[in-house]
Amino acid sequence: MPFLAAYPGVFPAGLSYDHPVSTLDILPTVAALTGAKPPAQLDGVNLTPFLIGRQKTPPHAALFFSIGGFGAVRQDQWKLVLAPDGTPALFDLVRDFEEKRDLASTEPDRVKELTAKWKSWRAQMPAPVQPAGKTKQTPRAPSE
Repeated sequence: MPFLAAYPGVFPAGLSYDHPVSTLDILPTVAALTGAKPPAQLDGVNLTPFLIGRQKTPPHAALFFSIGGFGAVRQDQWKLVLAPDGTPALFDLVRDFEEKRDLASTEPDRVKELTAKWKSWRAQMPAPVQPAGKTKQTPRAPSE
């Protein structure tokens, strides 16, 4: 998903940054640029050193997601999606950015590696909180 950021005099005009970032990076970035202190233990990172070229490595080794019972991990060109029942789907986003060709059956070692990373990340996350006034159960993440 494209993302646009502008800060004249700080971010270079016309910069195209190709590494994956997250909306979770917005708060730490804005906090750093304004001198505010963000809350501790944020998942996001301050993108400023990356966008101005001071930091050359990608800001995230991997990005993890859990929503509506689904899980996902994005690492390098790979995206693993875990259905609520734990069924994996694996995509090579360089060769298949539309995610039409599921490679889970031909890349079992990569599925195993990314699934383990996702489960390790998920184990560190707090349990989902049920919003007040809701009676329906929030779907659990895959294989929980």
